[in-house]
Amino acid sequence: KLLAALKNEIIGQDDVLKDIADSFDTADAGFREKHKPRYIGLFLGPKGVGKTLTAKILAFIKLGNRASFTRIDCQLLSEEHTVSKLIGSPAGYVGHKDTVPWLAQENIDKYSNPDSGLSKKRGAVAQAKEFLEKIDTATLAILEYKLFTDQKEKTAGEDEKIDQMLLYNLEKRRKVLILLDTLEKSIPKGTGERPLSILLFDEIEKAHKKIFNALLGVFEEGQMQMSSGDITYFNNTIIIMTSNAGSKIMSELLYEKKKIIGFAGETSKAKKDLDLEIYEKAIGAAKEIFPPEFLDRCDRISVFRPLSKESLSAIFDIELRNFVETHTNPLFVKLDLAPEVKNFVVGEATDHPGNGARLLNKKIYKYLRKQLTRLKNRGELHMGDTIHVLLDSNDPKKPKLEFYREPADDLTPFLIEAGIGTDDGEIKPTLNENGDFISPDDPEPNI
Repeated sequence: KLLAALKNEIIGQDDVLKDIADSFDTADAGFREKHKPRYIGLFLGPKGVGKTLTAKILAFIKLGNRASFTRIDCQLLSEEHTVSKLIGSPAGYVGHKDTVPWLAQENIDKYSNPDSGLSKKRGAVAQAKEFLEKIDTATLAILEYKLFTDQKEKTAGEDEKIDQMLLYNLEKRRKVLILLDTLEKSIPKGTGERPLSILLFDEIEKAHKKIFNALLGVFEEGQMQMSSGDITYFNNTIIIMTSNAGSKIMSELLYEKKKIIGFAGETSKAKKDLDLEIYEKAIGAAKEIFPPEFLDRCDRISVFRPLSKESLSAIFDIELRNFVETHTNPLFVKLDLAPEVKNFVVGEATDHPGNGARLLNKKIYKYLRKQLTRLKNRGELHMGDTIHVLLDSNDPKKPKLEFYREPADDLTPFLIEAGIGTDDGEIKPTLNENGDFISPDDPEPNI
């Protein structure tokens, strides 16, 4: 069911998704080296074609939440010294114990299988360590006072009280150490089967070359040692890396051949030639950035294809459906778009095909969401209303969308039953076939 679920959300990438699903079939069957990551994928291709979204959908399918993965923003790893963000600063550096390395086990397992309680155990371990550090700090301060304060400045019997405080702290420290040891033993370690986790390196081409070398051990051995000496295990981790390598060249190519992706059929020779050219440029750009041994250790190098006009149209339907389910349905407001509205918005998004679905989302916001937001903020969206969106194309150079409110529709019986509406007869539509308002005395329009 993995392939079907991916295709339902990721549009226009069927070949890539089948390749990804096949890789997971192999891993799920257990035909993999147990000590290595469950899956290592490098996703290449133009911007806005679904690379990062694929990671989110996999997180939803595997762990039940689109946000259930650890994301590493590789823009923050562009300098050589930033490798310390992944594994921690060497001992001796100021504050080397104050921050948790990005690839520490607790970060990798943070979103893994919430039912296992692993994240709670790791949180308890962190709290115990923090409490232990506070006890040690307080104990050291008491010892300093006891040893280095002039006896003349102390009151009678103060040393005895200090000794009692030290004994109390040491006993408390002993109990915390026992608790900490129990908690740490309950957390799986080593190359045994760990809970499933997902790790995303976003825009990995922006990371320093030293980062690529540091990851080789993760890919080959499934583990990495932190500066503290702790070892992080990745033997049940899905590792996804996205890259816009060569995106500028691809964007120029797509803009030059936008008629192909806009109107040619999916099986046309021109479309296949464009896909092949995109693939070659993406792989060529990747070989210039990443070392050969880095690319060789990837299970899959997937090149996402540019989105055709048909794909953008399907994405428009998904985005509109999500908006309606999330925002207008809870208001009991129905949204009715004329077919030419969709064609207009999608057409606006194909002017710069190199931006993929991101440009489409911007156009949806500009022409639809922003206007509906204004209507809601002005109090013009009422329960039972239908908002008709029409395209005014009288001026071909400057077509625009027009919004009309029709009070009540087939939701009226439900509203009446809920005690919200009135039962004084059917409420007539207030728009004619041209989208103009009509008076109650006019004959019933045919919309």
